[in-house]
Amino acid sequence: MGILNWFKPRAQATESAPIPIPVPARPLDIDLGDEGLRINGQLLPEITRDALAGLLGEPRIIPPKKGKPDDSKTLVIWDEAGIYGFSADGQQISELALRLADDPKWQSSVKFDFQQMRPHAIFPGQFTVAGQPLMALISDDELGEAYLFVELKRGNWQIDLSLCESVQAQIAALSFGERSQSAGREKVARLLRSSPAPFRDVEISRKPARKAKAAKASSDKWKLPQPVGEQLVFEHLPFKLAVVQELMYGQGLLKPEFDVHDFARDFAAREIDPDDYYDEMIPEVEAWFTALPIAKSLAAHVQRLYFDGGNDIYLQLIPQWDGEDEQFNITALSPQELAQFPMLREVVGTHWLSEAAQQLLRERGIAVLD
Repeated sequence: MGILNWFKPRAQATESAPIPIPVPARPLDIDLGDEGLRINGQLLPEITRDALAGLLGEPRIIPPKKGKPDDSKTLVIWDEAGIYGFSADGQQISELALRLADDPKWQSSVKFDFQQMRPHAIFPGQFTVAGQPLMALISDDELGEAYLFVELKRGNWQIDLSLCESVQAQIAALSFGERSQSAGREKVARLLRSSPAPFRDVEISRKPARKAKAAKASSDKWKLPQPVGEQLVFEHLPFKLAVVQELMYGQGLLKPEFDVHDFARDFAAREIDPDDYYDEMIPEVEAWFTALPIAKSLAAHVQRLYFDGGNDIYLQLIPQWDGEDEQFNITALSPQELAQFPMLREVVGTHWLSEAAQQLLRERGIAVLD
């Protein structure tokens, strides 16, 4: 039996069509090497919908949602194979992912329809890189840095492994101080190696080799503005970012309106690719917003703060952020910071706020809403 007959081609399903129950799939061997992706030994120099359909059968297609920039790509799903991908043009797959494990707690918490937007089956085979299993490929140092993801670069390939919720919880139980010490990193590495299913997904994408760039000088376009008059004082960056979201992206009063991609193109000290950042802030962007002066006179315009994972400010700091960790939550807020905003009447997003922060807001007569 040839590889083309391993999966039966199915009629293409749309977002509104009933989803067929997946039939058991035969094992697949997928290897990522310098030449490209091999599925059961057959090379795919380019990862395209047609090339994959020739091996796996016709996919289920979820078209992009109109008017939603975050959902601007076509989702291509092979249910029986546990494989899915994202495509800007409906043909070229920019990110290809394998569903490696069931993760019920995470699946029930996501903001999208998991049953509709992900394969129904777990990937039935093994994924290797240059012939090596994942755990043989990843060093203890790389595993020890894991928190939400393990991120690897091999040549021009980016490999992102999402940790299962149960493993994330065990790592999160360690304090930041523990995780930053060598003993803590070793503990995390041992945890991942001993787990029967540490990863729920692996996503691979190929970035073209970057051409060497001639040395350039910054235009100073993104030099911080000089403060004029009295300035607001912030003790906690997450609260400041919420204020920036409202003043800069909500009302357009705080200038310049920051654009991370333009900032990266103009930055001279090192090359920054914003799309390399999934779960940590770009250091230079974090420093920019930390130092950004905000005139005290603007405080009177802050009447409402709204927290959402898709807020512009967060996607400037972490352009590929999925909104599912808590690094932007308001875990601490001082009375002095809050007193600077006498017109603040409403804060939306209870789960973004610690109990202490919620209590302080309510004591000041500010409504805290879900």
